[in-house]
Amino acid sequence: MCAVLSQLGRHDHAMTHAHQAIIIVQSTLLMHHLPMPAHLAKANKDKGYGGHAEEKLRDGINETKEFKDRIAVLTIAYHNLAVEQEFMHMVSL
Repeated sequence: MCAVLSQLGRHDHAMTHAHQAIIIVQSTLLMHHLPMPAHLAKANKDKGYGGHAEEKLRDGINETKEFKDRIAVLTIAYHNLAVEQEFMHMVSL
């Protein structure tokens, strides 16, 4: 979406979309890929929810591919944001 808006000359909206993409992907990565604190993992296990680490072991290869894909999307979003900021002369040294 960011690239389309940029091509249309709507750089302010393109920058907003890039920024929103960064926020969404970062929050998703934090929720799904950071280790769960021990006290929360124990509480979840005690309640029968299973452990975060157990889910990661079960998912294995898919978890790694998903993580790499999300990192790639995050990288692209940061690049798009930088391109739009440069176009709008928002570069700081």
